[in-house]
Amino acid sequence: MNPKWSAACLLLPVAVLAAFSSASAEGIPPNLIEVTSQNKPSCVEYFAIDGKPYCSTTALLKGDGGVSQTNYDRLNLKFDERTWLPAWQERNPNLLTVEYLVKGDDINSWKELVTSQFVPNTGQLANAQEYVQNFVMRLRNQVPDVQVSYVMNTPNDVVFEFKIMEPVEMVQDEIQRMFSTEEGLYVVHYAIKKPDMGPEARATWTRLLKQATPKQ
Repeated sequence: MNPKWSAACLLLPVAVLAAFSSASAEGIPPNLIEVTSQNKPSCVEYFAIDGKPYCSTTALLKGDGGVSQTNYDRLNLKFDERTWLPAWQERNPNLLTVEYLVKGDDINSWKELVTSQFVPNTGQLANAQEYVQNFVMRLRNQVPDVQVSYVMNTPNDVVFEFKIMEPVEMVQDEIQRMFSTEEGLYVVHYAIKKPDMGPEARATWTRLLKQATPKQ
């Protein structure tokens, strides 16, 4: 895979808008589609190339496989009453990502997604609040219509929500928690492909994300 466009952004689920990379348009693969207000591709992964959003209609960022593989997650996660299973994961020295789907759903056509990420501390790790500030700035630059609100905002533990309203093929509502420890930076997300998840789901997933703890 061409390294100029393949790297997934920190803080974002690989299978969502979160899979944006900051890359050059040189060598854009033919299976990437530029997302505009005129076309409505059924997107799975998103990439930012020369500041413009592109997407693929199938999962291009291949990980270590799904439910049959060892789960590398560094977090003790809490889920709702449904059965959630790991569907995609990737581990390298700089970033660990595990994505969960409701049992029976497909990563290539997901409706709801829980993502866990971990960035090990190499001695130069910023705190959670600084990472969130940079993420929100990048998100506002890349997405034409996004709403951001904060549930909790402290230097080492931040919970916030963002809603992508336009274009229609990128619509989603996501709650994200990021917290930093001496070991590194932990990020956990819940995303749904709706413009608004509603008050009940918002309260449930805010509570569940706050309950996530590092594995000992």
